[in-house]
Amino acid sequence: MVDMSVKIGSVTLKNPIMPASGCFSTDLAQVIDLNRLGALVAKTVSREFRAGNPPPRVSEVEGGMINSIGLPTKGIEYFLTHQVPDYKRFTPPLVGSISATTIDDGLAMVFARTRLDRMPRRSSLGRLASAAPLLASVAVLGLGVVLTWSAVAGRPVL
Repeated sequence: MVDMSVKIGSVTLKNPIMPASGCFSTDLAQVIDLNRLGALVAKTVSREFRAGNPPPRVSEVEGGMINSIGLPTKGIEYFLTHQVPDYKRFTPPLVGSISATTIDDGLAMVFARTRLDRMPRRSSLGRLASAAPLLASVAVLGLGVVLTWSAVAGRPVL
């Protein structure tokens, strides 16, 4: 059999297959074997509850569709208390996807040791959501390479 493993930082995945953020909830385990994935990627979560955008959120256009979901989330505490424990029954590492409106907000979620320790298998992989809300007067973590690098440089993300 071919070895398809890949290494990202200090984490080794058995294969490079990772679904997009939030596309494979734990409910899909009733239909497919989620343990065959290289990693599981949680739905994007913010520090606090966010309702997302009001309907309509999706519109068909010629040749496709446009969506503006607004990243609804119940917040990081709900995610850690209710959703992360459900992922523990699977073997692939869990990749957390966060959205923040400020650098401090994002770093509070990424680097808080109490939160990382509660992740299954102590995986510290993370995804900075580039779909974070853009506020004109606030620099948003994940929207620019230079800004993101300056925020996480020298910190052990992986």
